[in-house]
Amino acid sequence: MALLRIPPTNSVIDLPWLRSIPAGPLPFPRLGYSPAFTPPEWIAVRQRFTQFHSNLQLTWPQQLDAATKRRSVTKCLNRHYYDSASETANSFLIGSWCKDTATRPPRDVDLYFLLPSAEYRRFQQYQWNRQSATPSATSIPASAC
Repeated sequence: MALLRIPPTNSVIDLPWLRSIPAGPLPFPRLGYSPAFTPPEWIAVRQRFTQFHSNLQLTWPQQLDAATKRRSVTKCLNRHYYDSASETANSFLIGSWCKDTATRPPRDVDLYFLLPSAEYRRFQQYQWNRQSATPSATSIPASAC
């Protein structure tokens, strides 16, 4: 425990408020310890958080796998709708992949693909369940890719 020593009044440092503090150990009832002492439970927080963060980050092979899947899906859709072999045109990433917050394990790649306006008009002609009709009506056979 630290003891407070009150300097004599004729010393170089004369702080009246310091003399008003009673001699003896300084009480820290709310903290329970001296501010100069770091409690043991906080010693390894930075190390544990760094490990936790690295466990969540995607590995390089996982990032490459996601990029490959995005390119192949976009290429397939571009072939079907635009007669193009582009791997990037008419699409962009959305969600956690766009915000660079994707975590392990990667479950999906959120991709936005812009369909031609003719497709939009075709679906708008449905009277009921326009959006529900979309997946079955736009199914592309795997052999087409």
